[in-house]
Amino acid sequence: MSIADSLKAQGGYFFHLVSLWNAVFYGVLFFMAAGALAFFFRSAVERILKKDSARRIDRTYAIFLTKFGVLSIYGFFFVLYTQLIPSLHSIAAFLLTGASIISLTVGLAAQNTLGNMVAGLAILIYRPFHVGDTIRVSVPGGADQGVVEQISLGYTTLSTEDQRRILVPNGVMLGQTIIKINS
Repeated sequence: MSIADSLKAQGGYFFHLVSLWNAVFYGVLFFMAAGALAFFFRSAVERILKKDSARRIDRTYAIFLTKFGVLSIYGFFFVLYTQLIPSLHSIAAFLLTGASIISLTVGLAAQNTLGNMVAGLAILIYRPFHVGDTIRVSVPGGADQGVVEQISLGYTTLSTEDQRRILVPNGVMLGQTIIKINS
């Protein structure tokens, strides 16, 4: 039973949703509520990152989780809105079906990209090397070594002694033997 059906069973809706203008009004209200909650969420994360104790928090994690949290807030409010308006129930079911098909299509089309992101998360969790470590990796021209400058979700960036930058996809980083020169 949906929220709208349970409210109707209790003797009616707590707001009147028959007219289009009321539905639009509540849509704007829900959008503004989601925007306010997302703003407070982002502000809280920024305050935490600015504190001195935030040096232990990895900025890559914080940025990724903040974007995911904001997207989740808007998605939750959208689903709640579609469940409160009886005429949108079929649209909500259609959107859920469409989202499933789109996620399957995107997942198949972006296997390498998603593989690099999962490998990036594995590198961030297991920490086989850190920023500042000197490592040796296999590159198309043979083996090369460099200092780890950045570990992102998609790529690991190395800086060599002759000022070259090597961008290695994280899927490749996890699939090869890495030699740590120093830590």
